[in-house]
Amino acid sequence: MPKRISRRAIKPAKLAVLWSRFSDFKRGQLTANTMRDFAKTGELINKFPKGLTSAIEIRDWMMEVPAGKDKPRYANERVRRVMVSFNACCTWAYNSELINQNPFSGLAKEIRKTSHIENHWTAFAPDERLAIIDRFEKQNPYYAPWVKFLFWTGCRPSEAAALTWEQIKPDLSAIHFVRAAQPGMVIQPTKTRKDRFFPVNDRLRFFLLGLRPEPMDRSLILLPGEKGGRMEFHNFGTRHWKPLIEEMVEEGLVFRYMGQYHCRHTWITMALEAGMDVNDIAYLSGNSPNIIYRHYASRNRNIKVPEF
Repeated sequence: MPKRISRRAIKPAKLAVLWSRFSDFKRGQLTANTMRDFAKTGELINKFPKGLTSAIEIRDWMMEVPAGKDKPRYANERVRRVMVSFNACCTWAYNSELINQNPFSGLAKEIRKTSHIENHWTAFAPDERLAIIDRFEKQNPYYAPWVKFLFWTGCRPSEAAALTWEQIKPDLSAIHFVRAAQPGMVIQPTKTRKDRFFPVNDRLRFFLLGLRPEPMDRSLILLPGEKGGRMEFHNFGTRHWKPLIEEMVEEGLVFRYMGQYHCRHTWITMALEAGMDVNDIAYLSGNSPNIIYRHYASRNRNIKVPEF
């Protein structure tokens, strides 16, 4: 009797070929940042042991706890996302008549999706914001303007890194967020692909006056990195933000560590507390009103527990 071939059968070498062809097909449809993610997935496939023979073995190898280790090779959410990607690739390959069946069909559904961590949308308290700005001004003054700008505009770090003086109105009345700097400093549209004008208040105008170059060159980057060029905000987060905030946590000046993206959450939360309209906050932050209601307004309620 001939050996039954599993409908999940696929070897890493075959998967690598399909992924390469799928990537070529998608290249003109996706952003450069997404294509870099595709390349990373291709690198991951090359790490799979050549002896694996099925989608199930690939999934199980990724989730396996190696001998002598105390955690799996890859986190559940990473495996789930990879299974989603492989399913999309093999669905395309099946429709393109490159394979007879999709070996990854349905596998992602069996892996529990990781929910957002509890503090994902949380904000720094107003006194923590002041303390963080003050600490940067004293200990790492070059990056103080970067930190202030994130706290005072609520923009995404990628949007701040992409700004040049061309996006600042000559009279300093508004900032035009229209681009984002992705890893590798590739300039792309904003996350939502919608531009927005951010009105400049007195504090922000004074801030911009202090940065404005003389003579004016509107092609210059608004908040450049210390060595020139665009701010490498991921490196800033690792080398400067993280150790400084962790130090402040130890000193009791900040309740718990949160990354620089939480400057954005802080601005949105404080805007709500100041009584700004949700639709205005959504526009200025590049979010939707639904996101503001779902993730911020519910945390903004001042709940009082009576004695009983």
